[in-house]
Amino acid sequence: MASETEPMTTQNTGPQKSKLASAILPIIMGFVLAIVVVGTVAISLLFGRVSDLKTENRFLATTIENGIVSLQQSALQQRTISYWLAYPGPQTLVLSTPAEGGIAQALLKPAEEGRSAILLVAGLGELPPSSTYDIWLSREGRTIHAEEFALDATGWSTSTIYFDEPLSAFENVELTLRVGQNTGIRAGSGPTVLEGSIR
Repeated sequence: MASETEPMTTQNTGPQKSKLASAILPIIMGFVLAIVVVGTVAISLLFGRVSDLKTENRFLATTIENGIVSLQQSALQQRTISYWLAYPGPQTLVLSTPAEGGIAQALLKPAEEGRSAILLVAGLGELPPSSTYDIWLSREGRTIHAEEFALDATGWSTSTIYFDEPLSAFENVELTLRVGQNTGIRAGSGPTVLEGSIR
């Protein structure tokens, strides 16, 4: 009897395993598919977040860089003013705009020997692209190009100017706006924005 029932048990186990495998396989496939979908969504969200963080980092880096530049400009202005106050010289020349209602001003403080000076400019406004300002010295129809300078975004600037001849050898100083290449010729420069008398 025992030997007759053993084959029957073996025969019944095979189909049961096959049915169990057939029933579990869709569940496993569904579980794997769910993991793949969830992983794909998670990776997509992660990449999106990484992209957002990169954008935020660039914005923060730009903001910090602009703040540093602004602090450096403020420190330079304060240092220049300190030098200007301690700069030895006979007088301070005031330059004003020839246009009515203009708010731009400049102070030119020559050194004692007259061959250099510190120029402080305010109120001119930000320069157009590819533009700069030129400083001219003149006397009795003779004009020389002394220096060029640019401004920061606030329209404020300082420049140390060195002259080939003493400043006292001239009568007038002018600041002109120049766009493009400098020809070094007063007649080819732009309009006068500031002017003053040396004597």
